[in-house]
Amino acid sequence: MSNWLWMHPREVSGNEEYVKRILDSGAFQNILMLTVDDSDEYIYSSEIMPESNLRTKDEDHLLPWMLRQTSKRGIKLHCWQVIGDSSVWKNVETYNSNWEFSFEDWNGATQIGFDLGNPDVIKAALDSTQELLGEYPEIAGIHYDYIRYPGTSYTPTEYTAEQVTNVVSLAREITEGYEFTVAATMLKFNRAANARQDWPLWLDTGLIDRALVMNYSSLEEETDSYPQLLADLVPFAKDVVGSGIQLTKPGSIENIGIEIEMTKQFGLDVAIFSLTEMHNNNLEVVLRYLG
Repeated sequence: MSNWLWMHPREVSGNEEYVKRILDSGAFQNILMLTVDDSDEYIYSSEIMPESNLRTKDEDHLLPWMLRQTSKRGIKLHCWQVIGDSSVWKNVETYNSNWEFSFEDWNGATQIGFDLGNPDVIKAALDSTQELLGEYPEIAGIHYDYIRYPGTSYTPTEYTAEQVTNVVSLAREITEGYEFTVAATMLKFNRAANARQDWPLWLDTGLIDRALVMNYSSLEEETDSYPQLLADLVPFAKDVVGSGIQLTKPGSIENIGIEIEMTKQFGLDVAIFSLTEMHNNNLEVVLRYLG
């Protein structure tokens, strides 16, 4: 079993000493580093996308800086790429509106998504991954986020699970030799099926190495059903990271400790969000829970 930490560029830029403190704790064996900033610009030197203005205090790109820090501590760094969110790709020179489709989000509002059945969309995503691996072959793995239909209440009939699986299959070919992971939709309420995301099949056929399940519920929110959310993942335990524990959600530090312990009791790896927003004693408490 191992612990995973999701990190955003804004959490690293200007906070390098704090990040080092987290890495030095030994609490995490895997770091997922988002490769675009809040303006959807890359945190490394790229010929495909504009480069981020976010830097370290020494004006270094954030990705190579993180690679140096994780490498010297024996921590695996995985590059977290957002695939199905159209906003990330609007700075690509070849981008056009044919790449997009509209969908209904969690709140019933109309949003714009990225058509994973469009060959130009697929090429843009794969080109980005190939550039990243060519520039930084020492990374441990590639993580695909939004590799799914992004809506919930309405799914176009032409948006198929086969289209999404095709992108995953093509990505598997170019990530051979690296750990390839995806952000996976929960099985509860058939959400994975509705998202056209057959991640159990991807695991079974070796298209991905690990699924990081987007179980963002908290014990505070789902006191009774939280254990069942974890129990649903037990059949996949060796291949699944089971909890996306968000430290900025309402709830006590003690409940976060219970969530971490419960996840471990089910034999699942733990993933943590927003640890860099914890401060002083609370940080130490969470690190202690992680063991």
